[in-house]
Amino acid sequence: MSIDMFSISQYLAQLLDVSSFHDVAPNGLQVEGTRPIRRLATAVTASQYAIDEACRNGADILLVHHGLFLSQNFLGVHGFLRQRLGRLMESGAHLLAYHLPLDAHEQFGNAWPWARSLGMTDLYPFGIVNGKTIGVRGTLSIPMTGKDFYISLQNHWGSKGIFLANDESRQIRTCAFVSGQGHRFLQEALDAHVDCFINGTIDDRSWHCVRESDIHFMAFGHYTTEKIGVQLLGNHLAERYGLEHFFIAEQNPF
Repeated sequence: MSIDMFSISQYLAQLLDVSSFHDVAPNGLQVEGTRPIRRLATAVTASQYAIDEACRNGADILLVHHGLFLSQNFLGVHGFLRQRLGRLMESGAHLLAYHLPLDAHEQFGNAWPWARSLGMTDLYPFGIVNGKTIGVRGTLSIPMTGKDFYISLQNHWGSKGIFLANDESRQIRTCAFVSGQGHRFLQEALDAHVDCFINGTIDDRSWHCVRESDIHFMAFGHYTTEKIGVQLLGNHLAERYGLEHFFIAEQNPF
């Protein structure tokens, strides 16, 4: 039995509650292809590399977190966007993209599954964007020093990351996490009085805020902290629809 692309798109819209999000990017089917659906590729971003790898390996669908269109204001198809879109159109592959709805999902997102994988308890929503939460906060099953927790997360993500703290030996019991460009939620973490805030990025203001407080701050990269969601969702779709699934990794240090 053939698999209908629009049925998949409608299923994901309901599963991820897409209509309830006010997002900077359009979520759902961004490019309609022509290929019959048997093989699914996932990647964090619809980069030229990811698109080329998906096409080279015979993917019929490319499912990503960051799609071709990262703004609701359409500015035309030119430059790198034209090249990426042209490669997709040439191959006949479909492109699906889910941004905030994927971040927020408690089963297939970037935050809640991460917290569960570390054995965290007392999980609560965290990181408010336009009335929706996209992150999580909770309690470590075993308290540890900031330095030890940082080392454990380096091993978990395979990334050196960045660690800021006024006292690395102070113990961490509670932490909050927002994947990707989450440093803008630092004030929310300070207001919640968590011991540690983890995200993907850092800026000058964050550095000063950490220096002037007692919070531990860790950043492991926008890309690194957003690899899990698309893979979990891809595995789910592969099981539901009987598809082959593979993940396209990139050596992205940011």
